[in-house]
Amino acid sequence: MPQTDKKFRNSSVIENNNDLLLDTNMLLAAVQFKAGVLEKNSFTLSSCIEELEKISKGKNKDASNARVVLKILEQNKIPVISTHKKGDAAIMDYAVRSKCSVATNDKVLIGKLKEKKVKVYRLRQKKMLVEA
Repeated sequence: MPQTDKKFRNSSVIENNNDLLLDTNMLLAAVQFKAGVLEKNSFTLSSCIEELEKISKGKNKDASNARVVLKILEQNKIPVISTHKKGDAAIMDYAVRSKCSVATNDKVLIGKLKEKKVKVYRLRQKKMLVEA
């Protein structure tokens, strides 16, 4: 389990298929566009936290946004599911196994998830989540 998980509410599984898995770019977009995507049924994966931590080490706007996202996740005790896979593979694997929805703006990932019949949401007008 990644070291960062100690700061977050850990869960091994999210049991309600109405829950929303937020990927890294959706978390960054939430801060960048001040979109309210962090709802009570949202969660993320440890691989997304690791990506955010890598991004946060820079000195550009994305790094600053990543640091804000990490702080928000910690303060709101957003659940973080531990995963051994990385990137899109982790999101695909978890979403298919748990039958949860995914929030992402990544066009390639959206296509892959739709092929697997996973419900996908994306940001519209930089403010609201809509089904992709």
